[in-house]
Order: sequence, then structure tokens, then C-alpha cells
Amino acid sequence: MQDNYFKGKVIIITGARQGIGKTLSLLLAVEGARLAINSRNAEKLTELKNTLNSKGCSVIDIPGDISDEQVCKNIADQTVKEFGRIDILINNAGVAGDGTVEEADPSIFRKQVEVNLLGSYYMTRYALPHIKSSQGSILFVSSLAGLFGLPAYSGYSASKMALTALAQSLKNELYGQNVHIAIAHVGFTENDASKKQYNAKGELTLLPDRKVKRVTSEKTASLLMKQIRTRKFRSVHSFLGKAEFLVSKFFPGLIALIVRKSGAKESKGSR
Repeated sequence: MQDNYFKGKVIIITGARQGIGKTLSLLLAVEGARLAINSRNAEKLTELKNTLNSKGCSVIDIPGDISDEQVCKNIADQTVKEFGRIDILINNAGVAGDGTVEEADPSIFRKQVEVNLLGSYYMTRYALPHIKSSQGSILFVSSLAGLFGLPAYSGYSASKMALTALAQSLKNELYGQNVHIAIAHVGFTENDASKKQYNAKGELTLLPDRKVKRVTSEKTASLLMKQIRTRKFRSVHSFLGKAEFLVSKFFPGLIALIVRKSGAKESKGSR
């Protein structure tokens, strides 16, 4: 859908080098957005920048780990320096870690909180004055794991669930200022073959192949763009996600039973 909504808008996308972030970048480029893309992998980020340039997109690449507050400040500063404004921030970057509370190295829990929660907070903190000026949007990309805690993914679930509280607080703080705050609980989405997560020992390993039906990254990215267009606060993707959201409110014991039976290794896969 092209309605010129994104044409000319300046959009920051974290975690842009692969998966949902990369697809968002490509789709938004087609719609005429001006992009500031971020990832920890500078080489892959440059490759994406070159691809976007070839499509006529105005884009800057700003590599760095968003768990570092100064990196986030630099992303916001460089975006404003290049384009003069920020209209939309998409907090997409995230990391996952496997392992129970008892067995996993504590550093893995901390890393997930630092990237998934603090990284989104830092980016929001430094982009917010500019988004208030443009009366734009801030989107937090969460997960189905942010609706109900998954066994063996406590750090991931906790950090993604905390994004809801951050989004709710921010929405209330900005009441009446015409700034759109949004959170999306994305469903099981196809991952790049090179996507990695932390294991219980703190080692980065390839994400295991989950035996769950996934939607394409194009479908997920299109839903996120629709949420920004319609300025909707919360969206829960997929029938499974919507059912989980409703059942968890009224029958939390049933959801707990389902999650325990399915196991985290089959349940995880939202990101």
C-alpha cells in the first residue's frame, strides 16, 4: 500500500541489517522515506545502505550497539544533522538468550535487558524531543514472549514485557501532545539463516530451527507500517498471538499449562 504517508519522513530503524528491520528498510525506501539505519554489524549495514541507495533512497548508516547510551545519542544526533528532523523511531533491535533462570549465566539476562529494554529507552530518550516537534511516532517492537513469560527465555520475556510498561508510561506522559506511541507484539516471523542468540553459557549460536509455522518478514513489516499509519497503540500479530493475549487476561492458568506443555524450545521464535 502506497499512500504517500511515509514519503519524505525521516525514520530511524534499529536492528536494520536483517529480518524485520531489513525488510522494513526496503519497504519504507520504496515509499519514499528517508532512513537512518543501525546495526552492530557495520559491514552488513553498509551493504544494506548501498542497496537502499540503488533504489533512490536517502539513507545514512550508523553502526553501533544500542546498549551503549552514547551510541543511541549519536544515532539521534547524526540523523538530525543529516536530515534536520526525526519523524519516526522504530525500536526494532533485540537479542534473545536460551536457558533457565537456574542454569543460564547471569550475564545473558543482563545483556537482553541492556539491548531490548535499555537500548529502546536510550533511543527513545534522545529521539523524543525531535519527535515531539514533528508530532511523529515511536514504535516498540515486542514479541509474543512479551505477553506471557516463556520457560527457558526469562530474560527475553522479561525485557520484551517491560517494553509494554515503558510504552504505556510514555503514552501517558505525552498525553495531548499528538505524539504517537505504539507497541507491537509480533508473531512467529521468518528469520535470516545467520540470526543468532545467546546460549546458557553466553555464547552466540545460530538460532535453532523451530517447528512452528512462520509468516514472512514482509507480512510482519507491513503490519508494523499499518500500525504507524493508523496511529494505533497496541497490535498483536497472528491469530495465535491474539488468542494468547485474550486467554491470558481471563484464563491465565490455561495459558501457563499450554506454555509448559509446548516448552520454550517450540514456543520461542517470535524474533
